[in-house]
Amino acid sequence: GGGGSLVACRSDGQVALIPEAAGGSAMSLPTGLSRLSAVAHSATALALAAPDQLLVVGIAAASSPATVRECPLPPDSAIGALAFDAVLPGLLFAATREGSVHAFNTRGRVADASSASRHREAGCAYLASLVADVRVLDSLGHARPAV
Repeated sequence: GGGGSLVACRSDGQVALIPEAAGGSAMSLPTGLSRLSAVAHSATALALAAPDQLLVVGIAAASSPATVRECPLPPDSAIGALAFDAVLPGLLFAATREGSVHAFNTRGRVADASSASRHREAGCAYLASLVADVRVLDSLGHARPAV
């Protein structure tokens, strides 16, 4: 919609959207996430992460129900931070606590796993990962893996 909303996220994954405009109705959305670890928003979406799960909630139209899409995370991806791209708001970056960054297209078209047809529906598509080899220099200047 045209106006903004206040977004409140509880640690149990419950999300409340409260419109700034007078007369708008608040919306509460149970996401099923537990141990919420990171949140990011764009003009049309809200990204919520638990250590092992990533959801994108479409919040564009106040008149229609919010859409919730799960993003497929690579194995061992403890998400610690999220950010939408400033130029391409459909691009979401998820940083892990181990130093890797995963990129997702939150407006992608993905195959419907429940259908034998070639039907594709809106979804969150994993694009790529940047894996960091984090090393620490000791007092002699020798690199060793970070723990």
